[in-house]
Amino acid sequence: MVQDDARARLERLMRNGGRRAHRLRVAVEEIDQRFRDVTVEGGGPRASAWWERRVPRA
Repeated sequence: MVQDDARARLERLMRNGGRRAHRLRVAVEEIDQRFRDVTVEGGGPRASAWWERRVPRA
């Protein structure tokens, strides 16, 4: 899996507020749920972000 900081950048944008933050948060929550539906907790380091600990379902 290729990892970059794109998801972390989205988190920062959503937390910064502003006019577009709410719409962005709604869209990202929908994508996050789809991601959770096809992955499981992989047991990575707890210090990692939740999306970095997920692995594909078997």
